[in-house]
Amino acid sequence: MQILVKVDDKWRIRLPKRARDAMKLTGRELLEMDLEDGKILIKRPSGKLNLKSPFMRDIIERPIKTDFVVTLEMINKLRDEVWNP
Repeated sequence: MQILVKVDDKWRIRLPKRARDAMKLTGRELLEMDLEDGKILIKRPSGKLNLKSPFMRDIIERPIKTDFVVTLEMINKLRDEVWNP
């Protein structure tokens, strides 16, 4: 199924209802994004996350309910500590 979505001014996308239904998403679930050959594939995580850092675990499992600034340092830490296969 190919679905076109619009990116908002904060670079977010909203998955259309038919995509959510096809993936049987219930909301507030973690999804994995694979980037390959100029394509983005969105799927359920392929395995259990390796949450070494309590700080990273808290960001993912208990997100802050206020405005939160994501820094390049945080993104690099997520890449290095959390999303390792």
